[in-house]
Amino acid sequence: MKIVNTLLFRLLPSVLLLVFVSRCGENSTSKDTSIVIDLVQARNLGLSYLEESRLEDAELQFKKVIENAPDDAMGYANLGLVYLRKDSLDLAEEMVQRALQLRPEDLDVRLIMAEVYLASNTNDKAIETLEQSLEYSPEHAKSYYKINEIYERMSYVRPNDESIEIQRKKNLSELVKLAPASVPIRLQFIERLLAYGQTDSALSHLEVLNQQLPEPPKEAERALRESLKQMQLGDNDAAYKFFRILHNVLKVTPRYQADLFQLRGPGGVLTGFPILDFSENLTLQIQDQSAVLKTLRFTDATSGAGLDLVTKIGEKLSSPVLALGDFNGDKSQDFYYSIRNGNKTEIFLFQQNFGLFENVAPEQGISHTGFDEDAHFADIDNNGHLDLIVTNNQGIRFYSNGGEGKFTDISEESELSTVSGGDKILAADFDHDGDLDIYIGRQGPNQMFRNNMNGSFNEMAHKMKMGGLADSKDLGFGDFDNDGDLDIFVINSNGEHNLLSNLRQGQFEDLIVTSGLKGMENNNSLSVGDYNNDGLLDLFISGGIGTGGLFSNLGGGEFEKVNVIRDGFNSNSIMDAKFFDFDNDGYLDIVLAGLDGLQLFHNEGGKFFNETSHLLPKIKTSVRRIEVMDYNMDGDLDILLANFDGKLRLLRNDGGNVNKYLKVRLVGLRVGSGKNNHFGIGAKVEMRAGDLYQSRVVTGDVVHFGLGQKLKADVMRIIWTNGSPQNLFFPGSDQDIVEEQILKGSCPFLYTWDGKQFTFVKDILWRSALGMPMGIMAGEMTYAFSNSTEEYMKIPGAVLIPKNGEYTLQVTMELWETSYYDEIKLHVIDHPEGSEIYVDEKFIPPPYPPHRIYSVTNKRKPLSAMDGEENNLLTLIDEWDYKYISNMIPTQFQGITEPHDLVLDLGDLRNAEEVILFLHGWIFPTDASINVNISQNPDVGVFPPFVQVINENGDWETVIENIFFPNGKDKTCIVDLSGKFLTEDFRIRLRTSMQIYWDQVFFTVDEPKVEFKETILSIKDADLHYRGFSSIKRKGGRYGPHWPIYQTVSTSPKWRSLTGNYTRFGDVTSLLTTQDDMYVIMNSGDEMTINFPASETPILQKGWSRDFILYSDGWLKDGDLNTARGNTVKPLPFHTMNQFPYNADEGLRDSKNHQNYIRTYNTRHISGQMFGNKRLMDISK
Repeated sequence: MKIVNTLLFRLLPSVLLLVFVSRCGENSTSKDTSIVIDLVQARNLGLSYLEESRLEDAELQFKKVIENAPDDAMGYANLGLVYLRKDSLDLAEEMVQRALQLRPEDLDVRLIMAEVYLASNTNDKAIETLEQSLEYSPEHAKSYYKINEIYERMSYVRPNDESIEIQRKKNLSELVKLAPASVPIRLQFIERLLAYGQTDSALSHLEVLNQQLPEPPKEAERALRESLKQMQLGDNDAAYKFFRILHNVLKVTPRYQADLFQLRGPGGVLTGFPILDFSENLTLQIQDQSAVLKTLRFTDATSGAGLDLVTKIGEKLSSPVLALGDFNGDKSQDFYYSIRNGNKTEIFLFQQNFGLFENVAPEQGISHTGFDEDAHFADIDNNGHLDLIVTNNQGIRFYSNGGEGKFTDISEESELSTVSGGDKILAADFDHDGDLDIYIGRQGPNQMFRNNMNGSFNEMAHKMKMGGLADSKDLGFGDFDNDGDLDIFVINSNGEHNLLSNLRQGQFEDLIVTSGLKGMENNNSLSVGDYNNDGLLDLFISGGIGTGGLFSNLGGGEFEKVNVIRDGFNSNSIMDAKFFDFDNDGYLDIVLAGLDGLQLFHNEGGKFFNETSHLLPKIKTSVRRIEVMDYNMDGDLDILLANFDGKLRLLRNDGGNVNKYLKVRLVGLRVGSGKNNHFGIGAKVEMRAGDLYQSRVVTGDVVHFGLGQKLKADVMRIIWTNGSPQNLFFPGSDQDIVEEQILKGSCPFLYTWDGKQFTFVKDILWRSALGMPMGIMAGEMTYAFSNSTEEYMKIPGAVLIPKNGEYTLQVTMELWETSYYDEIKLHVIDHPEGSEIYVDEKFIPPPYPPHRIYSVTNKRKPLSAMDGEENNLLTLIDEWDYKYISNMIPTQFQGITEPHDLVLDLGDLRNAEEVILFLHGWIFPTDASINVNISQNPDVGVFPPFVQVINENGDWETVIENIFFPNGKDKTCIVDLSGKFLTEDFRIRLRTSMQIYWDQVFFTVDEPKVEFKETILSIKDADLHYRGFSSIKRKGGRYGPHWPIYQTVSTSPKWRSLTGNYTRFGDVTSLLTTQDDMYVIMNSGDEMTINFPASETPILQKGWSRDFILYSDGWLKDGDLNTARGNTVKPLPFHTMNQFPYNADEGLRDSKNHQNYIRTYNTRHISGQMFGNKRLMDISK
């Protein structure tokens, strides 16, 4: 449909949503209202009949639509689609042409027209129609795909027509941009690139696909690996051979077919996509949301969906267990269901195929004894496939899903089978390390199973203070205090509930006493949602006489009971409740299940709820469990319920999609990241469309938003569970959102004036990582050293030119970090031309080696450079040119690759006394949360570079255990090889599993001492102020360092600030002159302009060159959720501290000078609230 600027909606009062105004422009009458009700009912019935292939009935209903709205295109278009499916092509063309006369810009109508032309074998007309569509909207993916399909058909008839292949490649190139998560599109495009010999471009796209794709079937793994390898080596023919195998295997996977369905529909006799919406003119004439409610109905679709199977197995059914999950990855909802049938349990695994459910439990390997208590689908091993966890009186059953079409019972191996009892299961990333943990609510102490990502778990409830002692009936998670981490709410039968606030670093605290949620009894169910669209998660608690109800979140972990549900409900009878937006108006409604059946309450704009149970079919029996899902994928949410007697019922929503909707699937990167779980469980998703704001916490594979009559969302923000924000403008109605691969921490950026502009040089303060978790020793987490940096970094003379008699540096904070700058000096180094100077810029722990300036007059290059498989890498390390070694195989985690080698032949060094190796490059590092994850899993092998040489037996022998690694971007590591060779074979092997990219390698032999002159400049003046955030590119291609562009800046806040007092803006010169623990505290977005007096440097001698070395001392702390004290500015670091975090009896000296410093300078208070929903309003503007 045509996209209308959302400014139009901002001009309308919020109550203007959906009603009919007569075409004559008169006031609405009861007659007009009845017309619109008839119109919407005919539309709803027509779509339902079309879905069920009842074409005669659909034809009748769409004729009624045309009768009631002759000037609206929707009825004609859908009637044309009916005729197309009946093969009445002349009538189909006539109807669709009439629709196009009314709405020539409607891309979906044009898509039906193209289908009619294709059915008539007039390909040229079909292409012309679709190309006209793209003139109206060049971002319509379905039109591009249909054009590509037509050209593909034509290529079989005209195989040598080069123009057809060019068009296919062009269309696929556009489709990859519009649908970046689509598996078939990416694969087809890669195949076209290989066919044209564009190996490197094909490699870049295959690497992207490898990150997003759920773990492929075993027969595809080797083909994928070999395709990547051959593309890295540049062997296009070999790569093409393996890639064709990969493509053919993936074609038959459910994910591939589901992505195809989104672009082309079901195909076969179900050709084309129906039109769901009325025209813009008709939609904007509607004035009363009640028209939607008057036409909307829930219809019992149990039998038609094949779910009446359950009623046929027995009469003594009880204790239903229900869990939703798309376990086969086809983007349609499946579910697990079990019931007690006398003294045994009946198990069902219902897989959906175009609206019909089939029990596949036997062939999927789901079978166990005992009685189930709860079940939950979750991707525990982060492979992109949903596993199944079942709590049972005989132990937890853990069914692993490897994507091979069958589950594997690994309960014994995981040691979960010995855990019995569990009324409720939660799976979320409670320690924020990138994988899903399992929390079990039980009659005894609750249990928290920390995921070690190797198939094992550690029970940590007591240690993490999450145990509880009461009989837990229900659980819910979300960021209840809006501080960026996941909390848990526990419903206990005795009314002593728990609000477990996440303190980070694997610790929780029960805040129920101050929450306003005490003094309740006999509650048994919980639903979590933002009912009033204020960005805070509210609670609906049911069960208990007079104690249940809706509790509004006031912020800061406090709640207040609100009496906004009109007509009331019997809380004591409620057994289950769900928030869901059944009419897509943008506000969460409530459905209640219990002894009295089913009740439905409609949310009236976040102010109160009216009962609308009349929209439901009569439910005569008591209901135990409910779930909501869009089972028929028509854009509105349906209800699946399980009665106390074990019977299933499916209530299909007919008419909720009169309002617009938005469905989102998050895709966390499976390879090369490890920062977030694959489905984004626990992430916060916010959406704004005009003046309508909504937020959701991700609890399943699909997130659903209603938009009312807003045609499109303006902006969406995802706050992933690792804390990284990601913005998406104008998202589509059904969209996969792929996690962005960004660095959230990499130290402050240094820019210098190069004579024309400020240019990025490198990042600084890299040695410090306050609170960075490094690993577990003696059962406790250890943290990075607490020493300040005392860091020296080279600035090439060509990029630091005096400006107005001063050397000007800009130091910016642009990532999720806080810095503490104590001392900065600029060393001016003059040296003879023909010589170069270097300092060692690698990461190394204290005690730091003495500061040394290395002079180089005779660079020697290796005779050869090879990887472990003897591929020639010499040209990649020959010069500092951003053509670098990159043929590494990524693992699951950012910063860690499979072990890889660099073998260098240094030639004949028999007479050498001093051999110094220089390695220039950069690192893509892990972060605090990744470190936590890998510290839990001994199977992850990560090790820094070490040096080996050939020994007398001809074997490689380690002579330097650790040469460490570059301090961030564009750094030089210096390694002394003197006396390290054991034979006259002067080859060395560098081996590591770190993600390091070497750009230049050279060495020196017995370098003569070069005279140089060093002048140390103190700061003339320094000013602290707010600047914002530079745009970022990858310099030197997709593996190059993240490179900020100073000239392009955004001033909007980007990260959740560490809370506390920062240095006030203005002059900060005196804080940077000496190492005295009185420092500049900088927040993300801050900039410090530092000037050094160029007049105090000597005149440069003729025949000499000038370079610079920047000395900086201070500390850095990032905001990662697993950084110790990573959410606050305090505790403040100091030079004599022994560790960080330090003990309570340590601390900064309490001198008058220091207190005066704090009162004078640290007066700028920053809280994390700037990151709230107001931030989304700023983005949308």
